Amino acid sequence: MMYAIEKNIPLAKKTSVGSTLGRKSKYPFGKMNVSESFVVPANAPEAKVLDGSYTPRVASAAYAYGRKHGKKFSYRLDDKENVRVWRIA
Repeated sequence: MMYAIEKNIPLAKKTSVGSTLGRKSKYPFGKMNVSESFVVPANAPEAKVLDGSYTPRVASAAYAYGRKHGKKFSYRLDDKENVRVWRIA
């Protein structure tokens, strides 16, 4: 395949990978204070493990949010495979 070389094209505005691009978050990370938590039911897609990982989707989202906003989260699975997410810092 041949690629055309172009001149005088302005550089597009930088966006972060995985940016929500104005979408409202499905998780309440931004509203949580330290020691508060929420639960994701086991039958919800967010409680499922990503392909090739041992981490539920909601836990990955919490980690990414925390890195971007300087907060820390932890999660645990209960005996019914529900996922509870706590803000710890």
